[in-house]
Amino acid sequence: MTSTVTDVTRSLILAHWYGALSTSVGLVAVLLFLVVLVQSEIVRALAPGAWARGRALNSVLVPLSMAFAFVILTRLIVVIMRLL
Repeated sequence: MTSTVTDVTRSLILAHWYGALSTSVGLVAVLLFLVVLVQSEIVRALAPGAWARGRALNSVLVPLSMAFAFVILTRLIVVIMRLL
């Protein structure tokens, strides 16, 4: 166990069922992705001169979009495996 993972975090992860933990983390990632995406579009529409802020939000959107795709694909695979 490394020092970066505290005992509280470790007990939180071990105390929950994987499905509930992945659902909550996935929900947070998807909601954060949507909020940043909407905020980026609002900044782009309302403040065309503030391109630096828009670029900063776009740099945040790249990893969030990968997390979004991972969450959706994981859930899709689980649904397909249950159908088979």
